[in-house]
Amino acid sequence: MKYHYKMAAGIFIIFMITVLYTRYELELYTWFCENEENGAACFVAHNLYLKEKSPETAKRYLKMSCKLDYEIACDLVNKKNLPVQK
Repeated sequence: MKYHYKMAAGIFIIFMITVLYTRYELELYTWFCENEENGAACFVAHNLYLKEKSPETAKRYLKMSCKLDYEIACDLVNKKNLPVQK
């Protein structure tokens, strides 16, 4: 019987973590980009802003990602001919 409670608690915790991650995904990557200067997080934030139909904000995070030397972002910036200030 105790096993069932532990299993139910584990499933509930996993469910809540998943719900919180999907709710705050954009804020999480934006925070890591701006506060921790993480180029990969900036690139993910760029992709999430593109999904939310906010191209100017997405472009800003793409440039920031390239400025932080994230190679995939720099390749994309070069393809789009966007200026990046280093």
